[in-house]
Amino acid sequence: MGPCLATPDAIDYNNLEMIVLVSGKVYAEDNLRDMEHKFPKIIAHISEEEYLYPGDRALAAAGGIL
Repeated sequence: MGPCLATPDAIDYNNLEMIVLVSGKVYAEDNLRDMEHKFPKIIAHISEEEYLYPGDRALAAAGGIL
């Protein structure tokens, strides 16, 4: 997670780049705008079965990983 934290108003959730680095080398790269299932839908789905607490994280993999 990181390298830094940001306030929600500083993040454009519809255009957020995901990069997976392994030993400093780019292993995979993708953008949230290209995800089939957006985070609001993922969080809604998770919360149907699990109680979400402040600080819980929902994670996604960059394209080509899964």
